Amino acid sequence: MDTSESKPYNGDGEYFFDIEEYLNSLVRSSNAAPLEDFSGLSPEQMHHLLYYPLESEGSPIYLRGNLPEGTYDAIPFFRLVEEFTRIVGREGFIKLTPKGALPRKILHELYGFGFLKEEFIEKGYVKLMRESDSVVLTTLPIVARLSGLITKKLGRFTLTNRGRKFAESDHREEMFRLILGTFTDRFNWDYNDGYPVSGTGQFGWAYTTYLLLKFGYSDRSVGFYADKYATAFPMFWSQFQDGPFGSARKQCTSCYALRVFEHFLNWFGFVQFKGEDDFLHREKSLVKSTDVLAKVFELK
Repeated sequence: MDTSESKPYNGDGEYFFDIEEYLNSLVRSSNAAPLEDFSGLSPEQMHHLLYYPLESEGSPIYLRGNLPEGTYDAIPFFRLVEEFTRIVGREGFIKLTPKGALPRKILHELYGFGFLKEEFIEKGYVKLMRESDSVVLTTLPIVARLSGLITKKLGRFTLTNRGRKFAESDHREEMFRLILGTFTDRFNWDYNDGYPVSGTGQFGWAYTTYLLLKFGYSDRSVGFYADKYATAFPMFWSQFQDGPFGSARKQCTSCYALRVFEHFLNWFGFVQFKGEDDFLHREKSLVKSTDVLAKVFELK
């Protein structure tokens, strides 16, 4: 699977819909007027969220700089990337398994930091024997490579010049922006689940972030955010079909919840969860934004 692909496509090089035309039609009707379907954003603002989410000019959210002390330490996936980079630097190189995965010793060291615990491992249903036993540790080297921190050659991971720069000095703000940008724009979120529709949740991730900044001060269900996402981007939801695990709408909500809330916002420390942990009822889980989200992003 091409982990750099992030747009919704049908596997044959063709896209399910023309999102540019969808937005352009809205822009033609009214460029700056707030729309109820966009939770009060104008088409122009939505365009910035979709295509320039980490650039401040014209966007309704702003990625802050000079974060308060301790903020980076409260971003679990970022901390994991930091430690992974340091481990590769410490070892000189990491020899991969014949299947090209991280060896067990390194997996145990990384998981042992406790930045991101996984339910099945913690409950003893799965033993951490190989990289594929952990979705977090499967994602980690992919994002590190896409970020240009490590390179793979002759069955080994080694640091790049960029990786050595971050491993040996304090450039945490620059590194965080790099990791966040890579994770949201270049790493394919579909890679971590079996849902058939590409792009759901990842496309418009900044819109969900905007919604959390606007509504996340109190507990709200995942379904609350899923409904708003569905209203803004109805073209995604039509790609799901009724099946043994529920209606098309229910499956899409579950996909959105897994990709956005569990495998992104939670990994970056932006939300707290309460309630349902059953994948069949993800829409009932309650979520609330954290102080970390408010420190990293500003609602303009």
